[in-house]
Amino acid sequence: MIDIADTIAISAMLIAALLLYLFPGFVSYFRRHEASMVIILVNIFLGWTLIVWLLCLVWAYSGPDNSQPVKKSKPIQNNLSDEITKLSELKQKGLITEDEFQQGKEKLLAK
Repeated sequence: MIDIADTIAISAMLIAALLLYLFPGFVSYFRRHEASMVIILVNIFLGWTLIVWLLCLVWAYSGPDNSQPVKKSKPIQNNLSDEITKLSELKQKGLITEDEFQQGKEKLLAK
Protein backbone atom coordinates (compact mmCIF):
# COMPACT_ATOMS: atom_id res chain seq x y z
CA MET A 1 0.00 0.00 0.00
CA ILE A 2 1.23 3.48 -0.89
CA ASP A 3 1.24 5.93 1.97
CA ILE A 4 1.04 9.73 1.80
CA ALA A 5 4.82 10.22 1.97
CA ASP A 6 5.32 8.04 -1.10
CA THR A 7 2.57 9.93 -2.95
CA ILE A 8 4.21 13.27 -2.16
CA ALA A 9 7.63 11.99 -3.21
CA ILE A 10 6.31 10.61 -6.50
CA SER A 11 4.41 13.85 -7.17
CA ALA A 12 7.53 15.93 -6.49
CA MET A 13 9.60 13.78 -8.82
CA LEU A 14 6.98 14.03 -11.58
CA ILE A 15 6.83 17.81 -11.26
CA ALA A 16 10.64 18.04 -11.30
CA ALA A 17 10.78 15.81 -14.38
CA LEU A 18 8.14 17.92 -16.15
CA LEU A 19 10.01 21.15 -15.35
CA LEU A 20 13.25 19.64 -16.61
CA TYR A 21 11.52 18.41 -19.77
CA LEU A 22 10.11 21.88 -20.48
CA PHE A 23 13.30 23.73 -19.51
CA PRO A 24 14.27 24.72 -23.11
CA GLY A 25 10.81 26.24 -23.55
CA PHE A 26 11.15 28.22 -20.34
CA VAL A 27 14.58 29.48 -21.39
CA SER A 28 13.33 30.64 -24.78
CA TYR A 29 10.27 32.31 -23.23
CA PHE A 30 12.14 34.20 -20.53
CA ARG A 31 14.91 35.25 -22.92
CA ARG A 32 12.18 36.48 -25.30
CA HIS A 33 13.63 34.51 -28.19
CA GLU A 34 12.21 35.38 -31.61
CA ALA A 35 11.15 31.77 -32.17
CA SER A 36 10.01 31.11 -28.63
CA MET A 37 6.65 29.58 -29.59
CA VAL A 38 8.26 27.24 -32.13
CA ILE A 39 10.88 26.14 -29.61
CA ILE A 40 8.16 25.45 -27.03
CA LEU A 41 6.06 23.42 -29.48
CA VAL A 42 9.02 21.39 -30.77
CA ASN A 43 10.11 20.80 -27.19
CA ILE A 44 6.65 19.60 -26.14
CA PHE A 45 6.06 17.26 -29.09
CA LEU A 46 9.57 16.04 -29.92
CA GLY A 47 11.58 16.81 -26.79
CA TRP A 48 11.21 13.27 -25.50
CA THR A 49 14.14 12.38 -27.72
CA LEU A 50 17.30 13.52 -26.03
CA ILE A 51 18.78 14.90 -29.25
CA VAL A 52 15.80 17.15 -29.99
CA TRP A 53 15.69 18.27 -26.34
CA LEU A 54 19.37 19.27 -26.54
CA LEU A 55 18.80 21.02 -29.87
CA CYS A 56 15.90 22.96 -28.38
CA LEU A 57 18.08 23.97 -25.43
CA VAL A 58 20.89 25.18 -27.70
CA TRP A 59 18.36 26.97 -29.92
CA ALA A 60 16.81 28.67 -26.89
CA TYR A 61 20.21 30.01 -25.81
CA SER A 62 21.18 31.11 -29.32
CA GLY A 63 20.75 34.70 -30.38
CA PRO A 64 20.77 37.83 -28.27
CA ASP A 65 19.26 37.94 -24.81
CA ASN A 66 16.19 40.14 -25.25
CA SER A 67 15.04 39.86 -21.65
CA GLN A 68 16.83 43.06 -20.63
CA PRO A 69 15.54 46.33 -22.05
CA VAL A 70 18.01 48.33 -24.08
CA LYS A 71 18.93 51.62 -22.49
CA LYS A 72 18.69 54.52 -24.86
CA SER A 73 21.20 57.29 -24.43
CA LYS A 74 20.36 60.92 -24.91
CA PRO A 75 21.32 62.40 -28.23
CA ILE A 76 24.64 64.19 -28.15
CA GLN A 77 23.09 67.46 -29.35
CA ASN A 78 20.82 67.64 -26.30
CA ASN A 79 23.78 67.18 -23.97
CA LEU A 80 25.74 69.80 -25.90
CA SER A 81 22.92 72.33 -25.81
CA ASP A 82 22.40 71.67 -22.09
CA GLU A 83 26.08 72.31 -21.40
CA ILE A 84 26.06 75.55 -23.38
CA THR A 85 22.91 76.63 -21.52
CA LYS A 86 24.63 75.93 -18.20
CA LEU A 87 27.63 77.98 -19.29
CA SER A 88 25.31 80.82 -20.30
CA GLU A 89 23.60 80.74 -16.91
CA LEU A 90 26.97 80.90 -15.16
CA LYS A 91 27.90 83.92 -17.29
CA GLN A 92 24.59 85.65 -16.50
CA LYS A 93 25.10 85.08 -12.77
CA GLY A 94 28.56 86.64 -13.07
CA LEU A 95 30.39 83.48 -12.04
CA ILE A 96 32.38 83.34 -15.30
CA THR A 97 33.54 86.05 -17.70
CA GLU A 98 32.62 86.44 -21.37
CA ASP A 99 36.05 85.07 -22.35
CA GLU A 100 35.60 82.00 -20.12
CA PHE A 101 32.14 81.47 -21.62
CA GLN A 102 33.54 81.64 -25.17
CA GLN A 103 36.41 79.27 -24.31
CA GLY A 104 34.03 76.78 -22.70
CA LYS A 105 31.66 76.95 -25.66
CA GLU A 106 34.53 76.39 -28.13
CA LYS A 107 35.70 73.36 -26.13
CA LEU A 108 32.18 71.88 -26.20
CA LEU A 109 31.76 72.51 -29.92
CA ALA A 110 35.17 70.99 -30.68
CA LYS A 111 34.12 67.61 -29.21
